[in-house]
Amino acid sequence: PLDDIFGPVVTDVIVNGGAGQRSMVSRLDIVFSEDVGQTLSASDILLTRIETGVALPAADLAFVYDAAIHTATCTFPSLLAGSLDDGTFRLELKAADITDTLGNPLDGNGDGWNGDDYASDLFRFFGDGDGDHDVNVRDATALAPANLATAASQNYDPRFDYDGDG
Repeated sequence: PLDDIFGPVVTDVIVNGGAGQRSMVSRLDIVFSEDVGQTLSASDILLTRIETGVALPAADLAFVYDAAIHTATCTFPSLLAGSLDDGTFRLELKAADITDTLGNPLDGNGDGWNGDDYASDLFRFFGDGDGDHDVNVRDATALAPANLATAASQNYDPRFDYDGDG
């Protein structure tokens, strides 16, 4: 409606389609409360490795926006195995660049006031098969049968294929 003065909010960030593992991070789904597809671009999605302060170049991020479900799906096709490197990353979206169809800017912190940037942290830790930010006996138990298995083997587990070569 024309009297809509509320900006879109990020309702969810889904890592790896909801899989618990963080051994490989090859996909991020950013879900918005309303359509932002006309203004959202890859350069609006900033991923910075917290340990180094270095941002992932926009050229290393590919995204597709699905207006029907208000979701930007980000992938990393130019990175090794299509996955982020090990580390903790801050995902940021700049409110000034992202608006709904009426021009209302992003409400990044969801407080009802438009114009706030959005920020959320996520991590990738190779070998972390259950996403609990460590590699321990549970992870090693999952890795053991997959060790040296190829994609043709029933023991192959893509969570532990570091270079994505199958």
